[in-house]
Amino acid sequence: MNKKKKFVADGVFNAEIHSLFSRALTSAGYAGCEIRKTPVKTEIRIKAAKVKEVIGEDGRKIRELTALV
Repeated sequence: MNKKKKFVADGVFNAEIHSLFSRALTSAGYAGCEIRKTPVKTEIRIKAAKVKEVIGEDGRKIRELTALV
């Protein structure tokens, strides 16, 4: 994949992740996310005001979000 296509694909991925989280986490005070890509995994850090609402009861909400991504 050439560099232009990679930058466009990364930008589209970031925009889709941001829109998904902004819709799903409005009540939690969603403020953004950081995406780090390593050869082994992709790490997504969610910035929110109410962490307990992001995690959910017994971690249910965060597992649902992980499955969606």
